[in-house]
Parts: sequence; structure tokens; C-alpha cells
Amino acid sequence: MSFVFTPSPHFVRAGDEASHTLDTDAETAIDVARLRKFYPELSDWGDWALHEAWGSFSQQVYMMHWQTVNEREENFLNFCCWEQTRGEFPWGNDISELAKAGAWRG
Repeated sequence: MSFVFTPSPHFVRAGDEASHTLDTDAETAIDVARLRKFYPELSDWGDWALHEAWGSFSQQVYMMHWQTVNEREENFLNFCCWEQTRGEFPWGNDISELAKAGAWRG
């Protein structure tokens, strides 16, 4: 059975998983569109869930408010898997630790 990513309850509340309501600036909206393009594994997620997951990834891994989305980063999926299967990724923890959360690769 293949791994299924779920955005709740780690990034959004239950019921908000597919919400496309996103009140943000144009640059961030472009980044969210890029997330949708780069991560087909998260195609069922709404814009709000993608925004919240990427924001958490940016803050907890890169220690910055928002990491610009330029290309696919496997560690983002590792991060989402970690949050879903292990709980909160420790803030500022070494990014190489995320490789331990590769269950999504099947």
C-alpha cells in the first residue's frame, strides 16, 4: 500500500485540507502554485494546506519565515512525512535527519 500524505492535523484543521482560500501577496501565491507543480504527491491538498506546510518547513528546517520555492526539494516531502508519522520536526534540527522519514517513497 502506498503512503498517503494528509495535511491534518499537523498543518491545518480537519475540514480545511482542500481549502483554496488563501489571502496572501502575489509572490507567495506564485510560490504556492509552484508547490502544486513540483509536488504531485500533494495534489489533493488545498492552497491553504500547501502554504502552511511550506511555511512550517521553512521555519523549522531553514529557520526563516518563508523559503522561496524554486525547485522540487525531496526534503519537503520527508518533512511532511515526518510530521505525519513522527510528530513535530525539532526546530533547527539537522536537515539530514529528514532522510529518516522516507516512508512515502514506498
